[in-house]
Amino acid sequence: MLGKLLKYELKATSQIFLPFYAAILILGILNKLFFAINAFDSPAGWAASIALAIYMLVIVATFVMTYVVMIQRFYKNLLGREGYLMHTLPVKPSLHIVCKSLVSLLWTAGSVLATVISVFIMASSREFFQGVISFFQWLARLLEGYAPDTVLGITELVLLLILNAFTSMLMIYAAIALGQFLPNHRLLGAFGAYIVLSTVVQFLTSILTLLFNAVKLHNWLSTLQPAAAVHVVLWGLIAGSLILSAAYFCITRYMLTRRLNLE
Repeated sequence: MLGKLLKYELKATSQIFLPFYAAILILGILNKLFFAINAFDSPAGWAASIALAIYMLVIVATFVMTYVVMIQRFYKNLLGREGYLMHTLPVKPSLHIVCKSLVSLLWTAGSVLATVISVFIMASSREFFQGVISFFQWLARLLEGYAPDTVLGITELVLLLILNAFTSMLMIYAAIALGQFLPNHRLLGAFGAYIVLSTVVQFLTSILTLLFNAVKLHNWLSTLQPAAAVHVVLWGLIAGSLILSAAYFCITRYMLTRRLNLE
């Protein structure tokens, strides 16, 4: 059933994001042509400047739209009038939350990828690709000398970044779900819930920092090899992200299961 939910959600949201990605790539090619003919120093410089400004605005709009759609789809599908239909499906609330989170994560990655590709298009030149090749050759030499620890460290860092993005989405979903406590002011309730959740996380982070200083954890880390210390810190951050994700997931699931209040 999760596969069907993902297919439906991707089909609905692709109509929004794919035109934005196409616009980013087309504008990247157009700006590349302007750079190639040195249009910025010609009488047509105004056109090149406008094209570059539009390109940057579209990129900003794409990332803003990613969060807007993420919030809108969750609220309308599960807490708005569409929720009457969605909650009659033989699907547990947990699957709805997972589906929304995965699709949001996918489109966030897609926005980053489209932007990176467009930048590569604009910067493409013989010197640029020679620099890229030199960088990867340097990276290969680095990995060859420190293969196990470096590869593991990069993997941990990528995992941490993905988990942080996932945690941020679940935090927003939890805040929206908690906003039901103010049925006549749901937006205000969601905003207030987000502030409360952020404050709680900051408070707990401060407490943990004080505890780590009290037990002199930094002294223990200094006794480890540098690579081992980095792994310990990264896995600690990963564990923290997992705990927060689980907490936000449970809050959202509880609100959708026990405290559901549709419009």
